Amino acid sequence: MTSLAMKWRYEQEEAWEREQLRLAYMRGPVPKNDPRLLERVRCRVLIPFYVSGKVVEEGQTVELQRHDAESMAALKRVRIL
Repeated sequence: MTSLAMKWRYEQEEAWEREQLRLAYMRGPVPKNDPRLLERVRCRVLIPFYVSGKVVEEGQTVELQRHDAESMAALKRVRIL
């Protein structure tokens, strides 16, 4: 075999191995979301925003799902109680 043919063969073998690893990953169990992300937490509003089409004013206490509350807390719109 020439060096070019050997290089091509080596690349084909690497591609095959990568494809097999990808398929093994795809056949694995589906990762599950943490159920705590959907539990409701109480928050104090720091900056007014809309929830379900209604304005929530500054200083009010609302219940949001944890994933929404953490996102809003990162934007400094609420403080999680």
